[in-house]
Amino acid sequence: MKLALAIPTHNDHAGLERLLRQAADMEIFEQVVVVDDGSTPPVEIDATNLPFQVKLVRHDEAQGPGAARIRAMSEVDTSHLLFFDSDDLLGSDLVSLWQMLQDREFDFCLFRHDDSRNGGFGGQMPEDEALWQRAGCDTTEPELVASSAVPFLARTANYPWNKIYRLDFFREHKLSFSDILMHEDMELHWKGFLNADRILASTLVGAQHFVVEDGTRLTNRRNIARLRAFGPMQQIYQDLRDAIGPRDALTIAYLRFLDGLWHWIDGVTDTAHKELLQAHKRLFLRACLDDEQQNALLDCDPVLAESLKAHQLTAPHLQVNRAPIKVHLSGHHAKRTPLSYAALAPLFENQIVQVSDPVAADVIAFAHNMDLQDANLDVVSAWRDLQRPVILLSEEPFWDTIWGARPLDPVIVTDTSFGALPVRQISHQTSDLFRFDKIPYYLLTNHRFARAYQRHFQRNATRSALEWQEDFAKRPASISYMFERRPEPYHWVTWPEGDLIGLCSWRTELAEACRFKGVERLGRSWDGRESRLTLGYDWHMDKLTQLDGHARMIGAVENTHQPQYITEKFFDAFACGAMPVYYASPQHRIHDFGLPQESWVNLYGLTPEEGAEKIAQHEWNATFFEAFREAQNQLYRLFGTMDHWRAERARWAKKLPEVLEREIANPDRVKRPA
Repeated sequence: MKLALAIPTHNDHAGLERLLRQAADMEIFEQVVVVDDGSTPPVEIDATNLPFQVKLVRHDEAQGPGAARIRAMSEVDTSHLLFFDSDDLLGSDLVSLWQMLQDREFDFCLFRHDDSRNGGFGGQMPEDEALWQRAGCDTTEPELVASSAVPFLARTANYPWNKIYRLDFFREHKLSFSDILMHEDMELHWKGFLNADRILASTLVGAQHFVVEDGTRLTNRRNIARLRAFGPMQQIYQDLRDAIGPRDALTIAYLRFLDGLWHWIDGVTDTAHKELLQAHKRLFLRACLDDEQQNALLDCDPVLAESLKAHQLTAPHLQVNRAPIKVHLSGHHAKRTPLSYAALAPLFENQIVQVSDPVAADVIAFAHNMDLQDANLDVVSAWRDLQRPVILLSEEPFWDTIWGARPLDPVIVTDTSFGALPVRQISHQTSDLFRFDKIPYYLLTNHRFARAYQRHFQRNATRSALEWQEDFAKRPASISYMFERRPEPYHWVTWPEGDLIGLCSWRTELAEACRFKGVERLGRSWDGRESRLTLGYDWHMDKLTQLDGHARMIGAVENTHQPQYITEKFFDAFACGAMPVYYASPQHRIHDFGLPQESWVNLYGLTPEEGAEKIAQHEWNATFFEAFREAQNQLYRLFGTMDHWRAERARWAKKLPEVLEREIANPDRVKRPA
């Protein structure tokens, strides 16, 4: 086995020299191919003291990294190949990884990298870390990737330099890069995962990736050159569909990847080119999302189906200078919608206004299923006579399941005193509105969460694993539960096809099943103290003050298991310096935060009695405390970065008006009977 290093470079003479010195010190490369992509002045290499063969080829004019890598592939003479960029560094574990790969059979081996955007903490971006965890790839020794893990790893960043390839694998399947300036790596990445028979993965760090947010790299460009990627995007989709069909997990994973990529491209494209970008997205979706693919998405991932549809329906036809959308909020629970919180109100200024008269509204919104049944005559008449759309804008899966009983249905029909009322459900389950990027919706509803988490996680991130171990040894409580006691069996409801589970009675039984020393059950329904809802001050501050440094574990199970639904409970436990006890399926978004699995307890799939036993038997060893220390650092990077909060608020400022506008203009909404 012989390894070559392929380096495209353009006007980065210092970076190339640094990388060549590093490669020489590693002594694992037989050959280095450098493609000078039109640099000024041309690249020159003194290979006298380098321990490998050097091939230097030149493009007289810059053709882009795709063309440069294609040229490099044609010059390689070894059995295996690693692509690399001259402005990055080889990782410290690459030598060990290559030694482990000797005499192993594989098409390519995927390895981890450090990303400079993590603020010096090391590691990949949280999204990639989460996908690695969900794939179950957690060993330094390169292991064969299971077929079930491939769709997760394929959704990681489509970099060319985090894989060692077998050169004959390229030739056997005619794999290559797209000859474009940006996103040229997608083709090799996805077709590699599609065609590979043996993929290995190792958690060893093989690369250090440096990102300059406002730099001069191609990836920083905001012009229409990026739109050339839509041609390869469509060809990749067609290849996947022809080979494995529209329902295969890898095809669905590709569409998930595109959904996220398009949202990112939206944010880095100049306003002048937005309309053209939108046209490219619409053309792609019209060409690829036929009825068969749409049905597959509705069965496999209805939220993704809704999100892709939004790409097709939103801007440019939504004009920013249109009159504000008029919304009538109706019902007793009207104060519990995204439009009702003071912290969110500035986001919708000049875009959405609330009106007291349903007749004057563009759309009528309810928050709770119970309120629908009590809809008054004015509301029903506004729908029946004036075609005003009615929506259930629900932030609570608990309401949707226990009172609604039809949480998976996009449209429900409710019987009122004045006749049947068709209602579009916009919820965590039926819409991508609550599909957060980094900060879950509930944490945006009050600025108290940002302030508290920044303060607590900044403190927590300074503690070492040994300090946490010493602190835990002094805790007066083993575990604290702070939620309402709801033992009634009707709270246990499930919709497996939606990964939706009512957990109120389950978590109540869990708390009662914990009979070992040091168990606390706090709150009015347990000990008669005053309810948090009647406190005249900040209930969240009161909770953190009570529990900070108090228990080794905190029960953080949500009232409802829904993959997108995450409240403060999980993060409060970490903020208080305790290990969270949670309940999350493999598809739950909590995994996307990429926290070490050893840093929290997951009771998914267990009975309350089994969960209590798992809690009681937990080992407080060095592995846990190191994982706990790392989790605290990751959460500080997440919540301590104001850009994350601003970006999530900006997403809501754009997304909610789009959702409302789409409903107003929706030609498929239920109309008044003729």
